[in-house]
Amino acid sequence: MTKFHLDMGETVPGLSSVIRLLREHPDAGDLLFVGEELGPRQLLDGYRSGIFPMEVDLAGEARVGWFSPALRGVFRLKGTRGSPRSELRLYRSLRKALWNFEIRVDSAFSDVVSCCASVRPEGNWISASYLDHYMKLFEMGSAHSIEAYLDGKLAGGLFGVAVGGLFSGESMFHLVPNASKAAFIGLVSLLDTLGFELIDGQWLTSHLETLGFVGFERLSYLLDLSRVTSLETEKFPLGLQIEKGLWPETIAKYRRQPETPTRRV
Repeated sequence: MTKFHLDMGETVPGLSSVIRLLREHPDAGDLLFVGEELGPRQLLDGYRSGIFPMEVDLAGEARVGWFSPALRGVFRLKGTRGSPRSELRLYRSLRKALWNFEIRVDSAFSDVVSCCASVRPEGNWISASYLDHYMKLFEMGSAHSIEAYLDGKLAGGLFGVAVGGLFSGESMFHLVPNASKAAFIGLVSLLDTLGFELIDGQWLTSHLETLGFVGFERLSYLLDLSRVTSLETEKFPLGLQIEKGLWPETIAKYRRQPETPTRRV
């Protein structure tokens, strides 16, 4: 892939500009743009344009890099023509472990983001400024967290940003085995109920594949994004909890036999 990037200033490029750029440079790498400013407005504009930020070091200078992976990890909550609905990979050991967890929504957002920033062995991209931006999005009602509790204590969770029918997953963590997977299963059940269509996992990883994510070619993802982010969905319910006794209903809805993940669509 060609390594290049464009300076974008303070304005996040629109979706049509991103698509045009990639049609002109089909072999472009994941890093497309580099900017100076980052705030809640830029974050939301970026998700609508199919790009997301991470801090990058260019010649010793910290900049805001905007990425669009050539292979996008996605989980489809609703199927479309040629793109079937994704299905959770609920192994027997995971189904058994779910009984131990209680799922809550937006009850500990700052704790979840802080844990995601501190327990990832591969490195931390969530700086203090990023935490502040996501806290502002949470206060605006755009960012949300799903938490898994074990014996009344936070055991794992995830957070992300909702834009129309898209939920852009940012990071997840676990302090005990299967806690982040339990949170993700709770997220899928919730988003399906609220009318969402797509969960964006950004880069497709082996861990996301174990959850049911598949790989979408970049342009295929972007060409449908405007429709998805324009959808009207129900709002996240405040104080929602999935108690242990409700897991059988959730499992029955998404249960399937494990099989080899499909990497490309």
